[in-house]
Amino acid sequence: MADKPILYQPFKPPAGPCYPLSVLDGAITYQIPSSAPEDVRYPKGEWYCQNPDCVVREVTVRCKLYGEAMPTMRCPGCGKRLKFHHWLRHETLVPCKEETLLCQRCFRP
Repeated sequence: MADKPILYQPFKPPAGPCYPLSVLDGAITYQIPSSAPEDVRYPKGEWYCQNPDCVVREVTVRCKLYGEAMPTMRCPGCGKRLKFHHWLRHETLVPCKEETLLCQRCFRP
């Protein structure tokens, strides 16, 4: 008999400043495109090299801005200006527990 598939739900951090790392057991993290950066001081985004002769296509950049304007991004391969593609937002999914309200309907026979 095959194992039951694992169902996931968005991670909601427990109340308070600290929580045990065990709440993230089996978690999946990923980045998705976003219309705005998660943190304007440390934006993370993707830029695209439009030079057809360059081997570089997409470049992911993590910035640290302390009041400075966003600099012009240059391709690490050819040095030409990169075209902004989108910001990235970090998401975390954790395995559903049968007792959580969100997943109760998923586990019904």
